[in-house]
Amino acid sequence: MRKIAGSAAAITVLLAGTPANATPIDPYYTLINANSGKCLSIGASNTTSGAAAIQWSCWGGDDQRWYLRKSTAGTVRLVNVNSGKCLAIGASNMSDGATAIQWDCINIDDQRWYLRDAQGAKKLVARHSRKCLSVGASSTADGATAIQWRCGDGDDQRWYMNYHA
Repeated sequence: MRKIAGSAAAITVLLAGTPANATPIDPYYTLINANSGKCLSIGASNTTSGAAAIQWSCWGGDDQRWYLRKSTAGTVRLVNVNSGKCLAIGASNMSDGATAIQWDCINIDDQRWYLRDAQGAKKLVARHSRKCLSVGASSTADGATAIQWRCGDGDDQRWYMNYHA
């Protein structure tokens, strides 16, 4: 009986010490740009719709973690672990240079991405525009904006997708 009571007390202490923002239970990915070596992030851990996606030095925060959710027509949605919002190209913009943002997940093509093999990495191709997720001007700086651009051969359009179980 004492062993059971002692074990129950130890479990209670362990569970009580678990922070609310603990590592997600679901597997997630970090997306690392092949050109810069930096992670796809939502700046300043922002949780509002419309916040820009940027690249930032990888540090392991929830704003750099992404769930992949299967969608329609062979696409996926990338859902930010911190905000629960989907990676999107705002207002279904078709232009080169349109900013990647996070937005409430809804049933719309600007939140759906094809994953294409690209020399050991992946290209993320927006379903609505058929353009690739890129880092503006091939920047290697922290805070550089993630954009869509016509798909090419640049490393700024290649993303290593590191799986974390």
